[in-house]
Amino acid sequence: MKTTILNQRYGKAAAGRILGVSPKNIEVRFDDVQYGPKVVWVHVKGDRPTFLSRSVFDRHFHEWRWEQGKGLDVQSNGKNSWIVVNVQRRTPSMYLLEGRSDMLYCTCEDFNQQLEQHGIGRCKHGCAVLQSLGFGSLNDYRKSWRNGTYPGLRPNAA
Repeated sequence: MKTTILNQRYGKAAAGRILGVSPKNIEVRFDDVQYGPKVVWVHVKGDRPTFLSRSVFDRHFHEWRWEQGKGLDVQSNGKNSWIVVNVQRRTPSMYLLEGRSDMLYCTCEDFNQQLEQHGIGRCKHGCAVLQSLGFGSLNDYRKSWRNGTYPGLRPNAA
């Protein structure tokens, strides 16, 4: 089964990380029609089912991606361009990122799947670049473009 961005954000593995429970013991449902667009139905074996806010899952997703970005090797590839290498894998992977005013665009499948489904993408490679540039978040990065406050970026180039 192909993992969708919805399963990544609101699935059993995410619920398990949030609740500190093995995903094997969790059932989740995130049907907008049945449960509404703001909650995820979560059932941990042995407990009563409950609802968790999707905002909890969204926040967790971004924090998890940020942590995954730590330890990746970021190399400059020219003005507003970087190569990120994941040397933590048995077979290292390499992705090209381009900085634009709205976000960092990555060549990885995760980023492009999020971009297609949500209009915005946040992958661990982009988080690694943000960290290497000294930003604490994508919003900080965007503000620097708007304000022209980060010397390595050209706010008028998008």
